[in-house]
Amino acid sequence: MIKYFTVYGLFGKFKNEIVFNEKEKITLLIGPNGCGKTTTLKILKCVFMDTLKELWRFDFEKIEIGIENSIIRIETDKEYPYLQKKMNRNNKTFSIHGVFKIFLNDKPMEYVYSRNTDKYLERNYIKNHYYEDEISEITKFNPYIERSIIKEEYNDTSAAIELNFPEEIKVLLEKVKIDFVSTNRLLKMDIDENIPLRELRNRFRYENMVEVYSNELVKMIKDTLSEYANISQKLDEAFPGKIFEALKNNIYYDEDKELVEKKIEEINTLREKHIKTGILESNETTKYITDSIDTVDSKTLPILKVYYKDTEEKLKSLNDLSDRILLFIDLVNRKLMYGKQLIITKEKGIQITDEKGIQITEEKGIQITKEKGIQITDRKKIIELSQLSSGEQQEIVLLYRLIFSSNENQLILIDEPEISLHVAWQRQFVDDLKKIIELNKMNILIATHSPQILNDYWNLTVKLGEVE
Repeated sequence: MIKYFTVYGLFGKFKNEIVFNEKEKITLLIGPNGCGKTTTLKILKCVFMDTLKELWRFDFEKIEIGIENSIIRIETDKEYPYLQKKMNRNNKTFSIHGVFKIFLNDKPMEYVYSRNTDKYLERNYIKNHYYEDEISEITKFNPYIERSIIKEEYNDTSAAIELNFPEEIKVLLEKVKIDFVSTNRLLKMDIDENIPLRELRNRFRYENMVEVYSNELVKMIKDTLSEYANISQKLDEAFPGKIFEALKNNIYYDEDKELVEKKIEEINTLREKHIKTGILESNETTKYITDSIDTVDSKTLPILKVYYKDTEEKLKSLNDLSDRILLFIDLVNRKLMYGKQLIITKEKGIQITDEKGIQITEEKGIQITKEKGIQITDRKKIIELSQLSSGEQQEIVLLYRLIFSSNENQLILIDEPEISLHVAWQRQFVDDLKKIIELNKMNILIATHSPQILNDYWNLTVKLGEVE
């Protein structure tokens, strides 16, 4: 796990040091506007997710990272002979950016170039903007540039420079899995890769993330039920052999009836949970024995033990998804007001019902569309997800991302979770995170301006903005 992350000389001014709260697994970043809270999150993301390819965009002197018992240091190389040559035309400047010195436990590693010069220094661009004598001066600083200027295969992406850390450092960084939840989290830009770059500006398509996640959950349920069916098939195929083995041994203990009764109770609890979460329907599973089994004889009991053991194994295969859905439903429904409730179905995914609305006189089960965004079914309105308020969508998107898209030991970076949230919801946010962490066991780093998010959790805060 990452222990600390420090950015020195951010914007030429700040030393932003983050010491992660390893016990609570939640760290809250606070500080005035302009001190680099969001920028620090983005730099951290770049280091762990983007293999340095975007790091050149940020103004800093060095980064230090503590992982396990190792220290990684990334320094901008101020002594490297950057080419800063003013043009004779238009008074422009040409620069080679992003050259870093890398250290592991103070041991110097190889140089790393964060920019792919093939991409930024294409032959036509340079020939159109520089005199021939200047081109030779540019190329002498980096052999890769010469290829992009002189050779015709400058557009061949297979010849691109690999922008990776040295292998020893990659091994360390790969131990920390990062996910970044930005402030722009309600819309997803859908880009068709077949569209030429010049046409993209007029061809952007945006998807509502609440709807994206709803469709994603439908697929998640479908995949889980497919795995459930595979497990059931394997257990059913082995069932006759287990029965013969049980009858052959036929060992009977006085406490077996009590154990079977307890197993029946556990199975019915599991079954009801999966029905509540929308994964199973009540008519999809066997109705298990609920009456007393006192009259069951000693020959039948071993068969029941095998049957209920297999049944429990089948139902437990649904537990991971069911537990996530239950927590998701609980946390969202604690926030929704005015008769709205979140439900999950395997066909539709996330749905919002409204019991306090229009009067319905039609028979139960008849579906009627009265107005845009509202469907009436079973004496409840179904509200389209896109019709929810921005605050309701923010809450659903945040909670879904944390509950369903996060894994154990992952580090989740959240930028300004308070956006559009009611102050009461903001006060509950850290409490909600604690419940999610109990389930997913991940670590969370938050940049926030909200005193309501902080609430009484000052022990989790790290203040940024210290001037060097």
